[in-house]
Amino acid sequence: MEDYIQDLQNSGLTEYESRVYCVLLRKNSFTATEISRLAEVPRTKVYYVLEQLIKKGMCVRIPGKFKIYKAIEPKIAISSFINEIDSRKEKLLDLQSNLDRIYESRSDQIEDLNYVDVIRDGNLINNKLRQMEKEVVIELIVLKQSTDEIEPDDVLSSEMTSFNPEISYTYIYEIGDIKQPGVLTTLKYYSSQGVNVRLVPNMPVGFTIFDNKKILVSLQDNQPAADSIIGIFSEHRNLISAFIDLYRFYYNQSITLADYMRAKGIE
Repeated sequence: MEDYIQDLQNSGLTEYESRVYCVLLRKNSFTATEISRLAEVPRTKVYYVLEQLIKKGMCVRIPGKFKIYKAIEPKIAISSFINEIDSRKEKLLDLQSNLDRIYESRSDQIEDLNYVDVIRDGNLINNKLRQMEKEVVIELIVLKQSTDEIEPDDVLSSEMTSFNPEISYTYIYEIGDIKQPGVLTTLKYYSSQGVNVRLVPNMPVGFTIFDNKKILVSLQDNQPAADSIIGIFSEHRNLISAFIDLYRFYYNQSITLADYMRAKGIE
């Protein structure tokens, strides 16, 4: 019986309530004096305990001259108890939802520090880049360190028909050797498709911004045994904001492809 008493306590009853209910199960009805003695509950407290069990739907008082009490059948009493627990669970879930909103809107929010994904494999970087490009819906901003990074044959075969007229494209390149075969043709094609192609004399880092929500940064890897390029992917809003500012700086320093060609006498 002690195990059942402990289980009832674990379910939310007090020790006295648990003892009294287990006593009430032994026969059809009891007086308060009998309950007090058998459950080892002080006489001064037994009436209060019984009233609490009545409120919880676990016992009833039988009408009559004497105060007689009987247990509610366990399958009914426990069912009522389960309903109360379910109700408390729903209230706790509502509370959690409300507290989550407060937590997420806190003014000094510090995002999870696991906000950077470093990719060292060149193929994985390219796959990540292509995947994120396909997910863009508003704006794609690309800054490349050199036009030498352009591989005309690959670009012409895979990207020539990939520009979405609903998306804003801005490509800024470090000038490099723009006269190398195929590069100028590719850039002119980009421009004809509505891409805002621009050139700057020097750019220390290349990166791509996707809808102002995600960023992929390309860096030279200092590890001698590693691939020459590493990719750093992040959705951290402060980091993205910093790179957006960097993009605006280089945009203001850049010239259009048409202006560059005009200045160099390139047709």
